[in-house]
Amino acid sequence: MRLAILGLGLIGGSVARSVRRDPAVSIAAWSPSGAGPRTAREAGVVDLAAATIEDAIVGADLIVLAGPPLACHTGVALTVYHDGQCQRSNSAWVFQS
Repeated sequence: MRLAILGLGLIGGSVARSVRRDPAVSIAAWSPSGAGPRTAREAGVVDLAAATIEDAIVGADLIVLAGPPLACHTGVALTVYHDGQCQRSNSAWVFQS
């Protein structure tokens, strides 16, 4: 299973540490600054410190929005298809199944 966490502060970090106990889960993390995911990667808490939201969510089975809503959404408009492929859209998050 692949988990993407957008926002790796107190909530996202806690989710990552808890899920890390399951070796079958691959964890990708993203934050606007990138600092939290890089530190978590160095500590072995996440598998991928993604540079972009797209990198974090490609192939994810579950996406956790763990940051303030505007931090997760502002300036990033994606369409996420059920096969994990991402494409830019012109407005807000759109999820299609």
